This record gives sequence, C-alpha cells and structure tokens, in this order.
Amino acid sequence: MNLVSSFMETARCEGDRPAIVAPDGTTISFADLAQRSARLAAHWRNRGLQKGARVLVAMPPKDAFGTQGNAEIKVAGTDTVVFLMDVLGATKPLASAEGKEVAPAKGLLAVKVV
Repeated sequence: MNLVSSFMETARCEGDRPAIVAPDGTTISFADLAQRSARLAAHWRNRGLQKGARVLVAMPPKDAFGTQGNAEIKVAGTDTVVFLMDVLGATKPLASAEGKEVAPAKGLLAVKVV
C-alpha cells in the first residue's frame, strides 16, 4: 500500500472527522480533503502531468497556516509556503467502489439505513 492508498482508506473510514484543524479553529474533514486531493490530481492529470514530473506548489499565508503561522516549524503568518513535489507514480481513479463488503469490527458504531 502506498501513501495515497493509505490516505484514501483513512479518509473512507474517518469521513467527516477532522483531518486538519487550523490554529483559528477552521477544520477540513477527511472526506473533504480526499475530494480536494482527487480534484487536484484530476486537474494535473488533465494538464498532462506524468510520472517523473516535478511540481511546485505555493500557498499564500492564509491558506497555509493562517495569520498566526506555525512557530514549531518557523513559518510566520506572512510567509508563503512552497512545496516541491516529484510525481513518483499516477493511477487512474476508479469509476466506482470495488472490493468485498465486510462486517465492521466489533465495538464500532454502526449506521442503519432505512
């Protein structure tokens, strides 16, 4: 299992639970983060991005850590955060879910759809 598969499985299991909590209290759920990631990946794929490409992503301060920044990693609230990423692989997303349905583990909450 790679990092993306692991994250998508976590997002599937965690759904609406917070994945990111900004210092100002704003949250992004696992489900929302997975949807945003999928949209970005689709955009890059449609633009011809392939394995071996290098991508530079710049985030304005308000989108990275908010106006307070992140002192732990020495990012001020006025800093633009820049990520350099190498594309190591790409997969086509599934059109629909695959796999075998399994019963939830004992002790987990269950939802009954009526």
